[in-house]
Amino acid sequence: MRALLEPLRGVADEIVVAADSRVDPAELAEHAAVADRLIRFERKTPNAALAWLHEQCRGDWVLTIAGDEVASTALIDALPELTGSRRALQVWLPMRWTFPDPRRWLHAWPWFPDFHNRLVRNDGTLRFPGAKHTHAAQALPARWVEPPLYHLDLVLLSTEERRSKVERYEAQTPGLALPGGAPLNETYYLPELRSGLSPERVPPEDVELLEAVLRAEPGDALAPEVPRVTSVAELGGAWEGRAFAESGYRARLEWFEPSRALHLRPGESRAVHVRVANLGTERWSWGLEASPAIRLGYRVTPVGGGEVWEGPRSPMPHELWPGEDCIVPVVVQAPERRGEYRAEIGLVHDPVRWFGSTLEAELTVE
Repeated sequence: MRALLEPLRGVADEIVVAADSRVDPAELAEHAAVADRLIRFERKTPNAALAWLHEQCRGDWVLTIAGDEVASTALIDALPELTGSRRALQVWLPMRWTFPDPRRWLHAWPWFPDFHNRLVRNDGTLRFPGAKHTHAAQALPARWVEPPLYHLDLVLLSTEERRSKVERYEAQTPGLALPGGAPLNETYYLPELRSGLSPERVPPEDVELLEAVLRAEPGDALAPEVPRVTSVAELGGAWEGRAFAESGYRARLEWFEPSRALHLRPGESRAVHVRVANLGTERWSWGLEASPAIRLGYRVTPVGGGEVWEGPRSPMPHELWPGEDCIVPVVVQAPERRGEYRAEIGLVHDPVRWFGSTLEAELTVE
């Protein structure tokens, strides 16, 4: 850990080392020796902690590196320019899988170009679906660049250890395949089964970095004060894969509009502004792609009775934490048939349920 992070010390404003609950506290001295802050978290579901980990970082940008990865010399040199630019929200880095030793890497698909958005702007555009082997959801504008990260998994583990890993991954999610039908896990982790591979040579300056990591021995770092383990329940607020608690369905809706009567032509749309308050215990995500899918919706009913018509959803404009409120533009589209209607606006957790707090408006289509 110390060997792979020390080269970044000259360009990083802050180094946060996150050790999951499987790490022996007696081994944390080496982690703490290179860290500005050492944190610990409970690891039960893969990637459940990623959103929480990014929230612990104070910089304008966050570069994420796993314990079996090394930043290339070219990447370290490029970081000041990449993070100084205002033209992108994310930077996608290619991964070089070293094999069969740290002096060579697999310059062949699917190992290359294996792009990951590991350098991301630390702002409100960050979302983390939390699925295995995923990072932040893609946000544009973004850059795809050449300076790589090196992945050491294929040289850190023996063939038998990698076979066991394939079996474990296959048991967790059976049948994963690459485009063309090749088994995903077996292809990635057992490249010796593939004939005709001609690994490229790693540049000498990067060989030095990789070998320094691989031959690193424990130093004489002082044992740190061991931080407490942050539980899965505490991590879950930002994780999109979490269960949504019943206590999260408490809300208040208020009109921001001066009039409760809408006059539209057939099929016409307009934004109706409402103030929404989160009175529950769950964070609500923004946009139409994030989970949990908390949206503003509306239903239209003809005055005097008839078929209820449900319109498109409108997203939350930003993440809304418990106790916060915001103004939301709800786009209401009129039915094609002229007449008098009642529009009911409310919060929806798709595809689970409506919250129950609603606002009503008269809708005249003429």
